[in-house]
Amino acid sequence: MNEREKPTEGGASPWGPVEVMDEPIAGVVSVSTASHGGVWLSEDRLQQMPADERTADGWYEEDCEAAFVARRFPRAFGRGVEIEAWVKAVTVLSLAHYAMRGVAA
Repeated sequence: MNEREKPTEGGASPWGPVEVMDEPIAGVVSVSTASHGGVWLSEDRLQQMPADERTADGWYEEDCEAAFVARRFPRAFGRGVEIEAWVKAVTVLSLAHYAMRGVAA
């Protein structure tokens, strides 16, 4: 898998072959596999992420890392529900922040 290649249905992802994909906004591709999924960013979108939130390969795991993408590109996470996506992203990131430091939220 060339990690900077745009994913395609049937193509490779870090979680296995892509079964379903969607590109709600240019350069932000959501993928699902048989067991998991995540988000892939084009080089242009990756460069729009804060430096400390960029991944080396442009992939973001759906359960936690994708919250960074949702915070930066909320329109990619559901047309008309951008605020909900942003709130979910902030909640996930806040809980992860406290959990990494061993502090109850």
